Amino acid sequence: MTVKEIADELVRLCREGKNDDAIRSLYAQDIKSTEAMGPNPVSTGIDAMLAKSEWFKNSMEVHTAVVTGPFINGDFFAVDFNYDVTEKQSGSRHAMHEIALYTVREGKIAEEIFLYAS
Repeated sequence: MTVKEIADELVRLCREGKNDDAIRSLYAQDIKSTEAMGPNPVSTGIDAMLAKSEWFKNSMEVHTAVVTGPFINGDFFAVDFNYDVTEKQSGSRHAMHEIALYTVREGKIAEEIFLYAS
C-alpha cells in the first residue's frame, strides 16, 4: 500500500470506530507510539497499541469523534482528532483535541506521535 492508501484507510477505520482493526492491519509489529501525557508516554509493539486502545475504551465514553485528514507529506501523514468525551471514573466531560503524526516504512505505520492542544 502507498502512504496515501494507508493514510486514507486509517482515517476511514477511525471514523467508523474501528481503531483496533486499524492497529491490526496497518501498524508494523514494532510500532512505536509517543504520547504527550499519561503514565506510559512511549509504547512499543502491536500488543501495547491494543492495550492502549482497550484502556481508552474502558476509561472514556465518546459522545462524538471528528476525524479530519489525512494530511500527507512524503512518508509522513497527520490526522486531526476532535473528541467530546466523559471520563468514566470521574464523570468529567470535556473536549479532547489531538494531532497524530504517522511515519510509514515498508508499507506499514512504523511510528505515531500525538500532539495535544492545551
